[in-house]
Amino acid sequence: MSTASDVHFNFRSSFPHIRASSSSSSSSSSSLDAGLSTELDAVSSFSEIVPDTVVFDDFERFPPTAATVSSSLLLGICSLPDTIFRNAVDMALADSSCCKLENSELRLSCFFNKALVNVGGDLAKMVPGRVSTEVDARLAYDTHGIIRKVHDLLKLYSEIDVPPERLLFKIPSTWQGIEASRLLESEGIQTHLTFVYSFAQAAAAAQAGASVIQIFVGRLRDWARNHSGDPEIDDALKRGEDPALSLVSKAYNYIHKYGHKSKLMAAAVRNKQDLFSLLGVDYIIAPLKVLQSLKESAISPDEKYSFVRRLSPQSAAMYNFTEEESMIIVHRLTACVGVYSNLVLVYTILPTMVLSIPFAAICTSIFATTALNLIAEAIINAISSISVSLTTSYYQSLLCFVVLSAMHLTKWDQLSLASAMGPASVELLAAGLDGYVNQARRVEDLFEKMWPPPNV
Repeated sequence: MSTASDVHFNFRSSFPHIRASSSSSSSSSSSLDAGLSTELDAVSSFSEIVPDTVVFDDFERFPPTAATVSSSLLLGICSLPDTIFRNAVDMALADSSCCKLENSELRLSCFFNKALVNVGGDLAKMVPGRVSTEVDARLAYDTHGIIRKVHDLLKLYSEIDVPPERLLFKIPSTWQGIEASRLLESEGIQTHLTFVYSFAQAAAAAQAGASVIQIFVGRLRDWARNHSGDPEIDDALKRGEDPALSLVSKAYNYIHKYGHKSKLMAAAVRNKQDLFSLLGVDYIIAPLKVLQSLKESAISPDEKYSFVRRLSPQSAAMYNFTEEESMIIVHRLTACVGVYSNLVLVYTILPTMVLSIPFAAICTSIFATTALNLIAEAIINAISSISVSLTTSYYQSLLCFVVLSAMHLTKWDQLSLASAMGPASVELLAAGLDGYVNQARRVEDLFEKMWPPPNV
């Protein structure tokens, strides 16, 4: 990819004035005693702020509301022998069901699963919100492998009495991962899709019904500063927008404009300006240095009104997508629903037109040739064969529309998602997967050296 030099982001709206405290938390404390609040209090009224840290040993400064257990967290725990979670890892390595496995690869995988769940169980006792558990990134291109892994983890969580509603399962946003999310959500299992770097991925994830969709703001901006050639990023730059913040805004507006259940999470937030421009998004993962700065910045009661909610369901309802974005939103089958919603109205007003408009012919020209679509085609053909009269024409139209509305839930196919993803999302997704796979291998190597633990 060619390198884009001197990329500048022109933020159209101003940010709240940042007024840091003198130097110490004591001065911030005295300000609060005088009736002032902090910037952290102000931003927390718009979005749920989640601390971004490896090991939650310091719960007093920034008590986390939710948590993620991952291979990165396990590495951090193993490097800090005095951490409160170390016993959870030691208990996993001492698990009798894992120890008796003769195959070393299966044994290490068993230890890995047990360690994730033991730590996740401890976190579930400490945070009021949900605990997200990382699914092995080596399964990123294996839909059924992801589903089997989630079922295995869920079974282990049930053994330590952590209910499913307290859990999320963190899955990479490959096509296979999004498809796994769709199937798991249909079972009532909550999923957390990560490595979303394009609007196509975000739209597909929302259509799949993912509970949480995560966008890494800083990583996407880093790519934009050092590369060019991604149409989505280039369009944002032409509008004078930060491409990472633009993606979060588009994804949020899409989710709320079209009534999807997904919650949006902005991660890799590098500074307070990023956080201020994302106010209103469901979750913001912020580093401790940013949270500390927010906590030490006192504001008066009047100043708190200078913080503006940037994203809201009301503004999302008024948001207009570009033609290219609309094509991603509509997709083939969703477009079919729109066509027939108009036909229902036409058939209601002019029922005699049913004699001249071939229902099935129009629909089959839009459908892709998958097994599910062929079933819908057969249903529509059967409905269209009903004897036509002024009475049946209305119900025929309505039934066809119901079938097509149900088809709105049909998944993206792999080719359409791949063609809609730009080079930035492709490269960043691959890099993220490589990092996760490397961390998982490091954990297994470490467990192999640690096993058996003392007194086992």
